[in-house]
Amino acid sequence: MDIVSINNNTVNINSSVNYVSIYGGYSVLSNAMTSSGIVPKDKILSSPISMSGNTVNVNAQCEVGVYGAYLSLDPNDSNPITVTCPINMDNNTVNINSSAGIYELWGAYVGLRNDYGPNINIPIISMSGNTINISSVVYAYGSDINVYAAYAQVSEYKPGSSNISTVSAANNTIIISKSDLSLPNANLYGAYVNVYGSVGMYDVHDNALYVNNAKNVSVNSIYGFDAYRFDLPNNVNNNDTVLTINEQYDPVVVDAQKISINNYDHQTSTLNVFYCFAYSWL
Repeated sequence: MDIVSINNNTVNINSSVNYVSIYGGYSVLSNAMTSSGIVPKDKILSSPISMSGNTVNVNAQCEVGVYGAYLSLDPNDSNPITVTCPINMDNNTVNINSSAGIYELWGAYVGLRNDYGPNINIPIISMSGNTINISSVVYAYGSDINVYAAYAQVSEYKPGSSNISTVSAANNTIIISKSDLSLPNANLYGAYVNVYGSVGMYDVHDNALYVNNAKNVSVNSIYGFDAYRFDLPNNVNNNDTVLTINEQYDPVVVDAQKISINNYDHQTSTLNVFYCFAYSWL
């Protein structure tokens, strides 16, 4: 089987497009189909899959869903296969530079559907160093916005048929650089990993939410972050709010030692950071 290698592509959206999904890298092995045709029955997919270093720049007003890199494997029951390949989905970037209606944002997406009996024995799924930058007005195209820096979902129909040695999701970042950005329907995820099956080791760490030179940002909820960085704008004043979490459905513990606040030296007022375990108000 040929190696799937979709790396270092750049997609620039410079004119308005609506109701589409945009991909920096895209690969779907659906019903055991590949670019080489139908995979023979009981074929072993062992060559590495790499979708890394891809960038999508949204530079015009759009209503879209955006993926830095997208991989889906969904074989059917009549053509079971064995998947043993390492999967690398690293260092993909999505930049929202213009006003956009968004229904989904993904730095890296991995979906392996194992409902019909293929055997998954993967040494590693790596999703590290992916970044989503939001520097312009964003609004929900639809009921809500789910924003994932890194996402992996593996399903399992037959117990024991999905085995992954290591799932790595590290140093993924969501950056918000727009003041007065109100996203009441936005749910932000640094790293989301949901595997039905056996995983030898989860290497999930240093996924960060970064509010860069902005204040009065509000979102619905935050999940899957290990660190929080706030670079304050020069016009920050006493009693200003940097980030508001509107409604946190599941409790998230925020470790105060993982909160860094920069560019505060110019202020003489007292800086207060409020957070609680139940709702993660910052």
